[in-house]
Amino acid sequence: VIYENKLYQLIYYKPTQEILHQIPILIIPPWINKFYILDLRPENSFVQFLLSKGIPVFLMSWVNPDGSHYEISWDDYIKDGLLDAIDQTKKFYSIDFINTIGYCIGGTLLALGLSYLNARNLEYIKSASFFATITDFEDYGDMSIFISDEYLKTIKGLIKNHGYLHGQFFYQMFSFLRSNDITYGPAVKSYLMGKKPTRSDFLYWNSDSTNFPGKMSLEWVEKFYRNNHYSKGNLKVLGQKVNLEQISQPIIAVGALNDHIVPWKSSFNGLSKTSGEKVF
Repeated sequence: VIYENKLYQLIYYKPTQEILHQIPILIIPPWINKFYILDLRPENSFVQFLLSKGIPVFLMSWVNPDGSHYEISWDDYIKDGLLDAIDQTKKFYSIDFINTIGYCIGGTLLALGLSYLNARNLEYIKSASFFATITDFEDYGDMSIFISDEYLKTIKGLIKNHGYLHGQFFYQMFSFLRSNDITYGPAVKSYLMGKKPTRSDFLYWNSDSTNFPGKMSLEWVEKFYRNNHYSKGNLKVLGQKVNLEQISQPIIAVGALNDHIVPWKSSFNGLSKTSGEKVF
């Protein structure tokens, strides 16, 4: 850990061989779960793969919010999170440009940050990669059941009581979406068939959930899921109006065919609106 503030720690991974790429990669993970989704085991660590290619890696580890973080908003996560991490990464290597990777909601944050920076002619980012990232919320698939008026009332009640959404809330929600894979399938195999549950580093990570700041949770539902402001060009970031067309950097986006949380077509529809070279 080379730096920290109230919202995140910045972890630096030194390449395991001579540095062959002078431009480092900053990874912005989701803050619904812990940072290590891309560094689960040596056998399948994406971070280790990058290091073996001589690429310096910086990875953000977000704070696990409590009631004191109630007023934290998306603007805070961009200003004191993403933009600060970009500055710290540039400063560490004394360079003007970096490459970036955003995963899930971390990718949404990265897209917002790119739009904001480009709108202000602050082109610090050479390229961006997006893993399972949604920026157009016109069709959000199976998640729609959790964005109803009745469910939103429940969310507001939880936030009012605690000041944040508890990580267990998201774990249960994602388990409902993949109930056959996460809940019933393992139960049938272990209880009815007497088989040991399959060990899964991904499921371990999925159950290692974190909290979500109160104000940010409500913004996430209202501004993105319910009104799709970003894709429609009606969203402001730190007072600057942003849209997807402002992203002119080359991007590559990866969608997952059976993803219940980020339908690949929605991921494609949003990121296809960027104005630079792109591969999906």
